[in-house]
Amino acid sequence: VSFVKDSVVGSCPKIIYRIYKAKDECGNTSYCTQKITVADKAAPYIKCPADTVVSCLADVPAYNTARVYAKDNCGKVWVSFVKDSVVGSCPKIIYRIYKAKDECGNVSYCTQKITVEDKKAPYIKCPEDITVSCEENVPAYDITKVYAKDYCGDVWVSFVKDSAAGSCPKIIYRIYKAKDECGN
Repeated sequence: VSFVKDSVVGSCPKIIYRIYKAKDECGNTSYCTQKITVADKAAPYIKCPADTVVSCLADVPAYNTARVYAKDNCGKVWVSFVKDSVVGSCPKIIYRIYKAKDECGNVSYCTQKITVEDKKAPYIKCPEDITVSCEENVPAYDITKVYAKDYCGDVWVSFVKDSAAGSCPKIIYRIYKAKDECGN
């Protein structure tokens, strides 16, 4: 008995036709064929980048399939970005989904959790201090004269209150508040 050859047909499943030959002392020969089916039904292994926490939405890294680890037991595997799903607002949770697909169409998914948590108070600058000669010359509060900036998004300015101290001179402390989207 001797091995003749393998013939391969297809890829998923891959069918191998293995041919053997039997020969007797008189030169008579017979052949038989063994059919071997290679059917990869195992999904590839996939591991996402580590979960992370960032301060602002602008700090969220772009998706990167090169940072995803994937391995298949039988051959090549391809990684692709599927989608980002956003839940909540403060904190905002982004679930980033990646997919690994092998040569036979088996797929696996992994999810990276990105938490966007703004804990930084906005910057606020009040109008310049002023001196007036009479109380009736004190200007009304004006939030448009207040400068405020947030590092991560929108900021709202509001007038809080005036509080006075002393009588001559009378000092008025005008308080403004800046509040960002996360309540800082």
